Amino acid sequence: MPLGSLAFMRPSYLAKSAWIEHIPFAFWLIQALRPNVFVELGSHRGVSYFAHCQAIERLGLDCRAFAVDTWEGDEHAGTYGEDVLKAFGNYNRDNYENISILMRSHFDEAVKFFRKDSIDLLHIDGFHTYDAVKQVFDCWKENLSSRSVVLFHDTNVRERDFGVYRLFDELATTYPTFEFSHGHGLGVVGIGVDQDPQLKTLFEAGKNDNARRDLNIQFSTLGNACLNAYKNESLSTRLKLFSAMENEVVNLRQEVISAGLEKERLSEELRLNAALIATHRRESDNTRSLVSKISERNRALQTELSKVAAERQVLLDKQRQLASELLTKSAALKRNDDERTSLRLRVTELVKQQANFQIERDQLLASVASYEALAGRYQVDAENYALESGRAKRLQLELEAAISERDDEKGLRALLQHEKNETELRLQARFTELAALTTLLKEKDAEVLAARQVIQDLKDKWQKEVEKL
Repeated sequence: MPLGSLAFMRPSYLAKSAWIEHIPFAFWLIQALRPNVFVELGSHRGVSYFAHCQAIERLGLDCRAFAVDTWEGDEHAGTYGEDVLKAFGNYNRDNYENISILMRSHFDEAVKFFRKDSIDLLHIDGFHTYDAVKQVFDCWKENLSSRSVVLFHDTNVRERDFGVYRLFDELATTYPTFEFSHGHGLGVVGIGVDQDPQLKTLFEAGKNDNARRDLNIQFSTLGNACLNAYKNESLSTRLKLFSAMENEVVNLRQEVISAGLEKERLSEELRLNAALIATHRRESDNTRSLVSKISERNRALQTELSKVAAERQVLLDKQRQLASELLTKSAALKRNDDERTSLRLRVTELVKQQANFQIERDQLLASVASYEALAGRYQVDAENYALESGRAKRLQLELEAAISERDDEKGLRALLQHEKNETELRLQARFTELAALTTLLKEKDAEVLAARQVIQDLKDKWQKEVEKL
C-alpha cells in the first residue's frame, strides 16, 4: 500500500500523549479519506485532533472539524484544570479557527448537534471501559455517513478496566478493520458501505499477516520519529530551562558574592558603630561624672550662699536697727536744737533776771553733760558703723573668693555674677548709708562743738556778768 507524501509530513503540534506515534497515520488517513466532517470525542491536549487539522489545512479540504470534550478528565486520563482547555483554545484560535470548532460538552449531549449520515471520520478516545465506549459508539452510529471510518484508541491496552479491545473485536466480526499495535493500539473500522479505494486496501492488508506487519512497522517507525521529535523538543525545552537555571545560579552566585561583600561592609560598619557607641558611652559616663561633681559643687555653693544670705540678713537687721537709732538720734538732735533755742532765750532772760542765774547755770551744766553723753553715743555709733563696714568688706572678699572658685562652672557663673551684682549694689547702698550716717555724725559733731562753743561763750559771758555783779 503506497503511503503517500503526507505521511512523512512534520507535525506542527506536539505534546505529551500516547497518540504521538499515530500522527503519520492521521496524515495518511485524511489524505486517503478526504472527509467533509471530522469529529473527535475526547481531545484532551489535542495531539490527535490537531494532527488531523494539520492534514486538512495542508490539503485545503472543505472539511469541518469538531473537538468534543468536557476538559475535566476522567479516571483513565486523570483530572486536570482549566489551563489545559485554555492552551487548547489558544492554539486552535491561532492556527485552525477557520476549520475547527471546540465543543465543551458530554458526548451524549453533543450528538444532537449533528445530522444523521453526516460524519465521515469519527475518533473515539474518551473513557475506555467497554460499556462507556460501546455506549458512545451506539449513540453516534446513526450520524455516520456511508463512507465513514471510526478510530478507536487504546485497543492494545488490557488493564485498569480498559475494554476498547473487546468492542473492537466485536466490530471486527461485522465491519472491515485494521489495528496498529504500537502507541497503545489504534483500531480502524470501516463503518460506511462505500469505502474509498485506499481504505479498502488498508482493510485488505489487515487480513494478511505480512501486509499488516509491514504497515505496522512502517507507521510505527514514522510514529517513533514523531515521538523522538517530541522528546528532542522537550529536551531542548529542558536544556533551555537548565541554561536559564545555570544563568540564575551564576546570578545567585554573584548575588552571594555581593551579599558577602555587603556583609563584610556591614560588619565593618557595625564594628565602627560599636566603637563609636563605646566612645559615646565613655563620654556619657564622663559627662555624668562631671554633672555629679557640678551638682556636689552646686550644693556646696548653695550652702555657702545660704550662709551669705543669713549673714546678709543679719546685716539688714543691724541696718534696720541703725536706721531706727538714727531716727531716734535725729529726733534727739531736733530736741537739742529746740533746747539750744531755749538756752538762747534763757541767756537773754538771765541778763534780765539775775536772781535766777544760779538755777539756769545748773540747767546749762546739765545740758552740757547731756550733750557730752550724746556726743559719746554718737562716737560709739560711729565705731559700730566702722565695724559693720569692715565686716561688710570681709564678706565682700569672701564672696569674691567664692565667685573666683566657681569660675570654671559655666552653668552657675551667671547666677553668682547676678548675685554678686545684687550684693554689691546692696553693699554700695549700705556704704552710701554709712557714708551718709558718717556725714551726719560729723555734722552732729560739728553741732556739738558749736553747742560747746556756745556754752563756753555763755560761760564766759556769765563769768563776766558774775564778775560784774
